[in-house]
Amino acid sequence: MGVNGRCEDFIVMKRFNSLMALRWLIYLPVIFPLCILAGALKGIFETTEKIFKRILLDIELI
Repeated sequence: MGVNGRCEDFIVMKRFNSLMALRWLIYLPVIFPLCILAGALKGIFETTEKIFKRILLDIELI
């Protein structure tokens, strides 16, 4: 409850930031594919590392 007993005192309406929305619309098509590519490459490298470690363990070189 708020100071005067109403719950509405805690609701804060923010003004819509059209410039920030425009920036997201411009940069999202650039950032999103880069994030997907970076995640895929990270997954490939980590999986390759695990495979090589397993191979070395299986042939008892470690």
